[in-house]
Amino acid sequence: MKVSVVGVLAAAVLSLSACGSSTEAPAAKDAKPAPPLPPSVPSTRQPTAAAQTIAIPPGATTVSVEGVLAADKDAEFVIGEEMGVVFMAHAVTPDQDLDVSVYRSDTGERIADEQPSNPAFFMARLPATLGYLVAIRSTGTPSPFTLEIEVPRRLYFDESTSATQVSGTAMANGKVEFLTPPGGTITAELAKASEDSFLTVHGLAGQRLLKAEPGARTFTGAAPQPNEELVISVNQGASSGEYTLRVQRK
Repeated sequence: MKVSVVGVLAAAVLSLSACGSSTEAPAAKDAKPAPPLPPSVPSTRQPTAAAQTIAIPPGATTVSVEGVLAADKDAEFVIGEEMGVVFMAHAVTPDQDLDVSVYRSDTGERIADEQPSNPAFFMARLPATLGYLVAIRSTGTPSPFTLEIEVPRRLYFDESTSATQVSGTAMANGKVEFLTPPGGTITAELAKASEDSFLTVHGLAGQRLLKAEPGARTFTGAAPQPNEELVISVNQGASSGEYTLRVQRK
């Protein structure tokens, strides 16, 4: 099993544009009832002895796991995360996407997917600080797979300026993601980074607002839905280096 980190490997330093603002995380939303399950997906599940423990290192926002999925078998991974974070998981083989489901590792309760229309892409705000089981369903034939887990870092705006600045170091060809508060028009600027670094932006529901293009270092826009957050990604160039991202809400 190969585990690689995609994102910033040095802890980012968050600094506000003006006076300090509260960094208290918002309370997690009330859990939504899970949608109906196909017969092949259990409503409760706990890690077996075969489950692999993985982690996103401090300062990183994404971890990628590569392996081989045996015929008629599932792959299991346990990862610890905090209450209220937006947790996304996507698994693919060379031929197709794989269905992903997530469970609490303590009670086995399945976590409701906030985007149930796409079983290959899981997204939800986690209800507690504990370990979670990520299960990939077998395709029925042996196949290599890649599982990518993303946990964007939440941005907090200064109350007087509605702005914030984030600085850090990203690995070569890496990506580090940030989650804006909902509402309003957002401006983002990659103020400091290598010449081949760029920004991408998408709504939390998946709609691309700024696509991956060379030289894309600024963005102005709003989420498709009034209360939807935006994911702003710093995409590092061919060599590791420092970056500074400035974000403001109008």
